[in-house]
Amino acid sequence: MVCDVTKAVEVTDMVERVVCVLGKIDILVNSVGIVIWKPAEEMKKEEWRKVIDTNLTGAFLCCREVAKRMIPAGGGTIVNIASMSAHIVNCPQDQISYNTSKAGMIHMTRSMAAEWAEDNIRVNTVSPGYTLTEMT
Repeated sequence: MVCDVTKAVEVTDMVERVVCVLGKIDILVNSVGIVIWKPAEEMKKEEWRKVIDTNLTGAFLCCREVAKRMIPAGGGTIVNIASMSAHIVNCPQDQISYNTSKAGMIHMTRSMAAEWAEDNIRVNTVSPGYTLTEMT
C-alpha cells in the first residue's frame, strides 16, 4: 500500500487498510529516507523541512499509528532504519538535514522503546552503511 508519510491522514488511512486486510499488525519496518545534497549555509528552510518531515516526522507518524493498533492487540515490533550517518559525519558529503533526521530517529526510537515497553512493543533501530541505490 502506498501513502505519503508526511501526511498524517494518509498514514492513518494506510494503517487502517492494512488492519482491514490483515486483521492486525505484528511488525512495522520504517525504511524511509530522502537526502538533499547541499552545504548547510546554502540549504533553504523548505529543503530542510522536506528531509526532516519525510525521514523523521514520517517515521514518527507511522510508529504512532501502528502503536495505536499494537497496544490493544498485546504488542508487536517496530524497526526504524536509521543510518551510519546518524553516528558519524560522512566527509565531504553535505547532507546535514539527512544526518540530523537519522540521529533524531535514533533518539525517537529510544523514547518510544521506553514508553511502549510496558505495552510489549519492542522498538529498535538499525543503522546500515551504504547501499548502492539511486540516492547514493
